[in-house]
Amino acid sequence: MNVGFIGLGTMGRHMASNLQKGGHKLVVYDVRREAAEPHIKAGATWAASPRAVAEAVDIVFTSLPGPVEVEAVALDEKGGLIAGLTAGKVYFDLSTNSPTLVRRIHDVFKARGIHMLDAPVSGGPKGAETRKLALWIGGDEDVYKRCKPVLDAIGDQPYYVGPIGAGSVAKLVHNAAGYVSRPRWPKCSRWASRPASIRSRSGKPCARAPAAAAARSTASSTSSCPASSTPRPSRYAWPTRTSRWRRRWPASTRSP
Repeated sequence: MNVGFIGLGTMGRHMASNLQKGGHKLVVYDVRREAAEPHIKAGATWAASPRAVAEAVDIVFTSLPGPVEVEAVALDEKGGLIAGLTAGKVYFDLSTNSPTLVRRIHDVFKARGIHMLDAPVSGGPKGAETRKLALWIGGDEDVYKRCKPVLDAIGDQPYYVGPIGAGSVAKLVHNAAGYVSRPRWPKCSRWASRPASIRSRSGKPCARAPAAAAARSTASSTSSCPASSTPRPSRYAWPTRTSRWRRRWPASTRSP
């Protein structure tokens, strides 16, 4: 099958190479022609614009930095995909994109009989190189099934999520969950294992704490004041929940 690929960056160059390894005839475009040299040497055809790619193939893939680039490539009436794709052709966007933009592009393409599906990927550059990629696809399920052999050449885990935009939503949720589930436990555990008198808000030992503690000890031993049974709190100790509560709500504002 004739396949077009636009965006030969960190992820795209590997996915395009895997399409070639899968036996598909490739037409490529990137803002930097030198990025396409390995693919051209392997038999791919260079196209001068996204429009030229769309005119030469049955399926087009884009792997671009973000929504701004996707919109420019897809909807430019002069040199974009919409100017070259005809009814019945298929466009997959592999970028991490805005669900709102994906749905808008889909509606514009659908009015002209063009199929548009969002198919963001997960697995990183290494996964793109080794074809160990997850693809979350949103759009027409029949089109997805028809194009699945091509998607299998890009990644080993293509998965149909739902209607248009569902793939992008799934990818954004996946990214958010990844950020939440990776707290900095090693640093937290190191900070918690230190004595309270040498903790600081930055999590690093306070260089002045030992000297200050020694000075306070000397002062208390030479003072004429009777020793208190309650130890004096260290100025370097992390404030307790109770002390913070009392500072925020003084006694005069609290109910008895």
